[in-house]
Amino acid sequence: MKKESALCGLLLFTLLPVSAQKKLPTVKASHILTSVKAIEPNYTDTVICIDVLSNVDYTVSTSESWINTVSQNVEENANALYFSVSGNPTKTEPSRSAVITIQDKDNTITENVSVKQTANPALVYRNPIVNRSLPDPTIIKANDDNFYLYATEDIHNTPIYRSKDLIQWDFVGTAFTDATRPIFEPNGGLWAPDINYIQGKYVLYYAMSVWGGEQTCGIGVATSNSPQGPFLDKGKLFRSNEIGVTNSIDPFFIADNGKNYLVWGSFRGIYAIELSADGLSIQTGAEKQQIVGTAFEASYIHKRNGYYYFFGSIGSCCEGLKSTYTTVYGRSTSLLGPYVNKQGGAMMDNQYDVLIRGNEKFKGTGHDSEIVSDKEGNDWIIYHAFSVKNSTSRVLMLDRVQWLNDWPFVEGNTSSLEAIKPVF
Repeated sequence: MKKESALCGLLLFTLLPVSAQKKLPTVKASHILTSVKAIEPNYTDTVICIDVLSNVDYTVSTSESWINTVSQNVEENANALYFSVSGNPTKTEPSRSAVITIQDKDNTITENVSVKQTANPALVYRNPIVNRSLPDPTIIKANDDNFYLYATEDIHNTPIYRSKDLIQWDFVGTAFTDATRPIFEPNGGLWAPDINYIQGKYVLYYAMSVWGGEQTCGIGVATSNSPQGPFLDKGKLFRSNEIGVTNSIDPFFIADNGKNYLVWGSFRGIYAIELSADGLSIQTGAEKQQIVGTAFEASYIHKRNGYYYFFGSIGSCCEGLKSTYTTVYGRSTSLLGPYVNKQGGAMMDNQYDVLIRGNEKFKGTGHDSEIVSDKEGNDWIIYHAFSVKNSTSRVLMLDRVQWLNDWPFVEGNTSSLEAIKPVF
């Protein structure tokens, strides 16, 4: 046995650098197997070694295609089988498992070896990425190569956070002060900001409302020369009772085919209207147009491969762990619709597909930010949720958006607990 175990150890320690050496526990000897060792420094360098008695004829199979037989060495009474891995575990899951099966040719003895590959902890992040209340996030990559995030003012006067990698966020200040904050809705809160860069200015749209003030709430706009502010309020664009759309909150700006548009609304229909070239006023003569139905709020539209993807939220946003908020989507070949789900159901008729729903750890998963691509071309989305560990705050979440046949999905259609970090 000592000789056989040493056989595996010899090759492993020659293949990998000393800094990567890490032994797994030896598996108890059996009729076929005598020992198993592995080294797991990261995704790409794992090597697995299994000692097998040489006086047994056997076959080897694996449950996963990423386990590859590298070689077989024979020394006295032992065969040492070496396996490597190919590719990576899924980018949304920081570990993966497989089974190596060794069976004698008479099919009388079968031995299974479970293999689990785990990422280097430095490559992994955990949700929430910020464990404090930052509802309704919006982000932008600024000219200084940092990401800036703005949120509904659970932090008074609209908080601003900064990050290099979407994982570590630092508070840098607020968009407004008590002296400069918008005032068109008396006693109103600043909700659901939307940050953009238009004609050399950072342009921040915001909703202003009191809870239940569906007729007098409205949308305003402010500008700054810096993503860190200070922002100068330019006043309201409209109130609900002026534009004719009840509950006019949740603004989203998009430029398309040389024109600027504002998309907005909350459970009374989602509407769009053309804006001026600087984005600071409604275009003269423009008329609003409804683009999806009454089940949605928190609009975001993403352009990709000739399609427009409408992301919105359904359900209750703000009831702690009882919240049913869920991120949903549909797509269109035109900005103004019609938007449909995978089955062709119209979002105007409140049909949709689910992107992110709650789970046992997070509830109320919604109001997503803009999609951001990292250096590897992977897409990421930030949103808020209630955590069972922090049930009074809508904490900040991050997940990777993947694509299949030009439809988006998040792994498992639910929030991840931990995942592989974006690469910037």
